[in-house]
Amino acid sequence: LAAVTFRPVSKVTQAAEKNDCRVRVLDSCPLLPGNEILLGDEFNRVESLGSIYLVANLRKQIRHGTEVKQVEISPVAPAPTAEDGRTQAFMDEVETFDDWRNPTNPRSADNAVMSYHGVRLVDQEQDPQGRQKQLLKSYSKDGLFPEVNKALYMNMREKLRDFAGYIRELRSAFEVGRSDSILTPFEGDVVRGMKDWDGTKVNEMINRFSRGQILCW
Repeated sequence: LAAVTFRPVSKVTQAAEKNDCRVRVLDSCPLLPGNEILLGDEFNRVESLGSIYLVANLRKQIRHGTEVKQVEISPVAPAPTAEDGRTQAFMDEVETFDDWRNPTNPRSADNAVMSYHGVRLVDQEQDPQGRQKQLLKSYSKDGLFPEVNKALYMNMREKLRDFAGYIRELRSAFEVGRSDSILTPFEGDVVRGMKDWDGTKVNEMINRFSRGQILCW
């Protein structure tokens, strides 16, 4: 659960072909490395600037004049009756997918990682920690994460169905209390940065939320 917006920030000044990782945009583009963006209807992330160098190669041609939008995720205060931020599509396609541990299922994490990265996940029973490492690494690399993020951000039922096994198993790697976990839970204060493009967001947050309020971001 989060407020996802797509803010126009620039336009493509020269067509980019499929598999390119560089997109030429207007000089006034305010993006920074690490920003998630939408090129037409394709999700990606900025790796570096000097035009825009992308983390993932383009999956199709991007035409001259295509609008470049930054993906902005703002915090929201969930209602007391909210299903932990899960949409109906997520509940239907992901939470009810009980065969997510079956490596031969086309909706499994095994199939997703093999399809996008050409990597075979190790067997869960033989090396559970090694498998967790592979899952986390696969999400931090180009190729898979833009498609998974797009499915989650835009609540795309068909894509959620396709990635159901991967989402379930990736989430399980963050489960607190599992005996074979490779992650250590952090408890304490964290700082979340946010670009205040026009000087209004800080005041908006002050007016919308109060100290100690539970938020999803």
